Amino acid sequence: MAIMYKENKFSIHTTHCDFKSYLRPCAALDFFQDMASSHAELIGVGYDNIMSKGYFWVVLYEQMEVVSRLPLVHEDIIVKTWPKARYKLEFEREYEMCDLDGNVLVKGVSNWVLLDAKTRMISKATDVEFDGEYFDKANYLEKQKRKLNLNLDNYDVEYKHKVSLSDLDCNMHMNNAKYADIIFNMQKPEGYKLWKKLEIAFIKEARLNEEITVRHQIIDGNDCYKGYINNDPCFEAILYLED
Repeated sequence: MAIMYKENKFSIHTTHCDFKSYLRPCAALDFFQDMASSHAELIGVGYDNIMSKGYFWVVLYEQMEVVSRLPLVHEDIIVKTWPKARYKLEFEREYEMCDLDGNVLVKGVSNWVLLDAKTRMISKATDVEFDGEYFDKANYLEKQKRKLNLNLDNYDVEYKHKVSLSDLDCNMHMNNAKYADIIFNMQKPEGYKLWKKLEIAFIKEARLNEEITVRHQIIDGNDCYKGYINNDPCFEAILYLED
């Protein structure tokens, strides 16, 4: 059986970058999710295969952090990914973003589950199996989170985002990477700092025309965010910035 590992070469374009020409968190998540999707097809658990069994993939939690530096506009990078051994309900996947010399620039990990397409509830999906042998590497040894359990009772900023057509993915809810751009848009150019780590947990689906109210609070020196739809939490995130 083949080793379950995939890598692809990408180019960083202006649309991927901030106003200082560095890779935005949203774009990094998008690269990682693109690789997860294409690799899932290769190992027999892609979108069509999973839907034929009555499920679809959703991500509960993602973490990514800068290891050495952020990629810059017009730079070529290599993005790598591999799944980890499944838990009872959750499936974890790791990522690396490297320069062409093999130096790791950014690394990450995500925690996925399968939802029943009819009930939209988490399923054990015992009829889903990966086709291949696990890659012998792990940057993250501990089981990943589902929630961050943030308490933002003393929030200082509130921002509203209405889910638009361009936000949706094939599951007809807001694409996970889009949440990172909401966070990005809550920053100000004055005193702007580059990101060094992002943790984001997805609690509830956001659908077309729904309004997400996002609150911000600094906790332990880090920017914390929590989004709500009709007062129900839909996501939470911690953004760690350079000193």
